[in-house]
Amino acid sequence: MLTLFAGALLGVILGRFFKVYILAPVSVVAIILTFSGPDVTAPSFYANCLELAALLVSIQFGYVAGLASHQLTSAYSIRRRPWSSHAVASRTLHVR
Repeated sequence: MLTLFAGALLGVILGRFFKVYILAPVSVVAIILTFSGPDVTAPSFYANCLELAALLVSIQFGYVAGLASHQLTSAYSIRRRPWSSHAVASRTLHVR
């Protein structure tokens, strides 16, 4: 469960700061770490594959969530920007 949360958190960070192309190398690193890590204690190969699939999906969902949060914050800042520029323009108009 902690692995899925860490994968989603990593995906959010990647979604905020990187393009989608970063998911390919991160997925390769996740595959390597899942199958060669010290916590390969699953009872079968299929359980390891299921854990890997869940990790990759959590990274991708986190990426989408990070991308959405980045879009929402940038849309909010664009929406606020005209008010501040309008206030500055009106002050300069009154100064004349």
